[in-house]
Amino acid sequence: MNKIKVFLADDHLIIRDGLKKLFEFEDDIEVVGEAGNGIDCINGVLELKPDVLLLDLSMPKVHGIEVLNQLKKKRLATKTLVVTVHDEFSYFRKAMAVGAAGYILKDSDFDSFLTAIHSVYENNRYVDKKLLPQYNDFMNSGEDFDLSFTKRETEILILIARGLSNKEIAEQLFISDKTVKNHITGIFDKIHVKDRTQAALYAIKNNYVNI
Repeated sequence: MNKIKVFLADDHLIIRDGLKKLFEFEDDIEVVGEAGNGIDCINGVLELKPDVLLLDLSMPKVHGIEVLNQLKKKRLATKTLVVTVHDEFSYFRKAMAVGAAGYILKDSDFDSFLTAIHSVYENNRYVDKKLLPQYNDFMNSGEDFDLSFTKRETEILILIARGLSNKEIAEQLFISDKTVKNHITGIFDKIHVKDRTQAALYAIKNNYVNI
């Protein structure tokens, strides 16, 4: 029997140790590596090339979403199952957009973890049962998981980072204040921030503007 090679990435040692002990009772699963931060996760996955990566989103040094983004660029065969406390659909959507194969909440039972691992290993998508209603509605809407900024959103994000007010942005882009507000709400939702300062920092960090 071929074992599913699993890599564990979580900043809590107790979670990694707990999962390792549980997986020891599974004949078809083998833990081949682990990491407590995003950098070690990326390096470990590139070196060991596991079948399935169990990835926490809230990782130090490199956030889980960025880990996914970097691994996606490497075009590995590894399937990533996100393991998280975040039950907001926006997090799920972002994870799917950057390459996650599955998404499971940390309060799930162990049988659900096993089902999720086997599901993504077999090239199927796994969605936590708590998110299934929203997922089904989303799939029926015909929308795409990709959260790339529109051209207008990019323009507004850059102007936010440069310190312009909504009124100033509206005047510069020849649009209404209300349209600016709507775009800003969409930007905040996509990058999971709550205010202009956080959005500006995101723009700087991700090279939308130079300082």
